[in-house]
Amino acid sequence: MVAKVRELLAKLAVVEGPDALSREAQRNATLLFFAHARAMLAAKRVLREHRLSAEALDYVIGEIEARFHKARAPAPARPSAGTRAVEKRGSFWC
Repeated sequence: MVAKVRELLAKLAVVEGPDALSREAQRNATLLFFAHARAMLAAKRVLREHRLSAEALDYVIGEIEARFHKARAPAPARPSAGTRAVEKRGSFWC
């Protein structure tokens, strides 16, 4: 059970990259969520309070992963319209 939660948390990435800055940004972005997930999916809590079977736990973990990825905002593909208008005009206040 603990291994499944660890695998889940390893898959959830907000900032990807091998450099130190990316790793720290990933840690800062997910620290609170990971703590909450570990608390809610603690082995004792899952077994005693929620009484989840192995199949039910797999389902819950899959749902958490799917919703996490769905909630991530996609990277902007192009500058916003306001930025392009300023570039065209030359200055914002002119």
